[in-house]
Amino acid sequence: MTIPILILLFPLIAAILIWIFGKNIPTYVARVGVVATAISFFISAWTLYSVSTEGPIHFILWPSNPESSSVLKIGM
Repeated sequence: MTIPILILLFPLIAAILIWIFGKNIPTYVARVGVVATAISFFISAWTLYSVSTEGPIHFILWPSNPESSSVLKIGM
């Protein structure tokens, strides 16, 4: 379930776009920020509903079993 990561990515991408194109197209800057914030709001509301009905969302960044990880097998 990687959709909750988009809650943070949409405002970040909007901030980068505003920083890059802010002086060239000043009329669309506010629209980009509002759209990114609205999308993040709806995704966070969907995530809240999903967590309340289905249970927690787990992000596995690395395997918990050290034998399946090749990073920890140095010199063996």
